[in-house]
Amino acid sequence: MWWLPIALAGVYGLIVLGRFRGLTAYVYTNSDFAMAPVIGHALGSTPPGTHVMIGDYGWYEPLVFIRFTDWLPFHRQLWDVAPLLFDVGALALLVWSVRRAFGVWSAALVGAAVVCLGEGGLIAFVAFNSHGATAVHAVVLGVVLAWLAPRERVIPWPWLAIGSLGLGLLSGAAVPDHLFLVWGLAPFVLAAILVAWRATTPATLRLVAFALATTAVALLAGGAFTAVMHHNGVGTAAVPLTFAASSALPGQFVEMLEDLTQLVSGDFFGLPIDFVGVATFASGALVLGAVAMVLIELRRRVRLAAARAPGRGSETVTPRFAHTSFWSICLVVSLGAFTFGSFGGGAGGARYLLAAYIAVAALLPLLVERGFGFRLSLAAAVSLLALLSTYQLVRGPVNPQVRSPSTGEENAFARFAASHDLKYGYAGYWDSLPFTWASDFRVNVFPVFQCAQGSLTLCPFPTVTVSSWYSPRPHTRTFLIVDPTEPFVSAPDPALGKPTSTAVIGHLQIYVYPYDIASRLRAG
Repeated sequence: MWWLPIALAGVYGLIVLGRFRGLTAYVYTNSDFAMAPVIGHALGSTPPGTHVMIGDYGWYEPLVFIRFTDWLPFHRQLWDVAPLLFDVGALALLVWSVRRAFGVWSAALVGAAVVCLGEGGLIAFVAFNSHGATAVHAVVLGVVLAWLAPRERVIPWPWLAIGSLGLGLLSGAAVPDHLFLVWGLAPFVLAAILVAWRATTPATLRLVAFALATTAVALLAGGAFTAVMHHNGVGTAAVPLTFAASSALPGQFVEMLEDLTQLVSGDFFGLPIDFVGVATFASGALVLGAVAMVLIELRRRVRLAAARAPGRGSETVTPRFAHTSFWSICLVVSLGAFTFGSFGGGAGGARYLLAAYIAVAALLPLLVERGFGFRLSLAAAVSLLALLSTYQLVRGPVNPQVRSPSTGEENAFARFAASHDLKYGYAGYWDSLPFTWASDFRVNVFPVFQCAQGSLTLCPFPTVTVSSWYSPRPHTRTFLIVDPTEPFVSAPDPALGKPTSTAVIGHLQIYVYPYDIASRLRAG
């Protein structure tokens, strides 16, 4: 019976795989995620001098992967499964590391807890540009630290130098995402310092040198990577990082709790008290309870730790101590950055807490060590989480954004465009890129918005854009999609003239014009 949570998590994982094609289809009905393959594909045909904006953070690593695999015959299928393959690889590394530190059953329990994500967590890990790649890099750093800590005294300096160079170059790909500083590099350096400070031999200062050298290489590589992307016209509309105002702290703390529960489809706040509401509450309570229990256990262990004797440490360097140090710091820093800074928040905020969720799961073995009662309670809790996650997945399809077009609307629109020989058009942000992806790039729908207050005048969308999209194409019929449910295009601009034809698909209104309406867009 001890293996029941692992078996239930396995069943949940098989259901996810069985529904994976539908899951990715729903994910790419959201423009925030569809932008990754659409922009990556567009880079292959942009003229010199094109300027590209890819949103609010530098997800350059996935973008480069998409760009350089676009030539493969089954690239769409590869783009669907690649994030999952990277995630599974990171999970395997994490489970392997926990097994070395805490044993087989604890490792299996950690793997089961990580697997049993809900809608918010699945979307965040399946999408290319949802910080999932950054979480993978954080796992790699934690595993390397736990493996190296007890060995660094016997590894020659040249090999340590080569290792720090390689790990730094690999980590540099994640540096443009500022969350990596919080999830990965800061815990990596601080954990290495903590291990060296508590260790019984001064030789562990080599570990600190390794961590600092790796971080320096990563920052230099990340800066060079960003510079190369900027040189090639690719940039971001990054919002400056700030500390939260004191008046906003209570709201940010509550939002953090909500986003943590969203990772397991347990956002129960405001739901009616019925069966679905109670099931959602149970999922959310499990993850919030796990966070609280882990933090309490960390505080207890720090309080009971032996004092460090002057001139020498008091801990033996073990994979367990290094693992615990890294993930403890990762958890505390991630939650603190979300609450006291501007790293997270807004729609889909669960993706800003991916590393915190992994950290909680990675620290569950500390509770296992408390005794039989804790071990039994954890087995029951993870089993219940697996059952609830399975129920939530089977109960209804994943829908990442209520304002996005449905797959039915996408298919109907693709048929309409083909029957009218339409290849280019414009729509509000939430409707544009999903239609491009769903048509397999046979129809290109570019994002626009009403840029003048109180006017229907249209402009190119500023934060997710490729400048060549808005270069007028002579003798080309185009269309405009109006979606009353989204805020960017509420009605056609009269300055566009009279459309040659109109159509209605679901709640979408389509207006066809005999020319490229890019010629009448206001400059951004």
